[in-house]
Amino acid sequence: MPKVTSGGVSLFYEDVGAGPAVLLSHSWQCDGRQWPQVLALVEGGYRVLNLDNRGPGRSGPHRQRFTMWEMAEDLVGVLDAAHVDDAVVVGLSVGGFAAIRAALRHQPRVRALVLADTAAGPAA
Repeated sequence: MPKVTSGGVSLFYEDVGAGPAVLLSHSWQCDGRQWPQVLALVEGGYRVLNLDNRGPGRSGPHRQRFTMWEMAEDLVGVLDAAHVDDAVVVGLSVGGFAAIRAALRHQPRVRALVLADTAAGPAA
């Protein structure tokens, strides 16, 4: 499976399917296996980039503190490594915090946001 280095952290992601890209960013203390919808997206004609966010899962190991802005750069790093110009970014919980920041900082790269169980306030 593909890996990319972002901010000194090795990040694992899956890259499956073909078509418009969808980038998945999961909730805290989970990993990309949290998304059972991957197969349905691929069958629907999408290319799915399923990231294991820094911290838990198959990325890392990472034991230093990090910011949501750094997680946002991780999302863009996956797009770069996969040679994807833009994607629909789906964020769940903390994955949504990162997705919002990626959209703010890299607006042309985020075609649309799908946010679930997340927040957009200053503490998020």
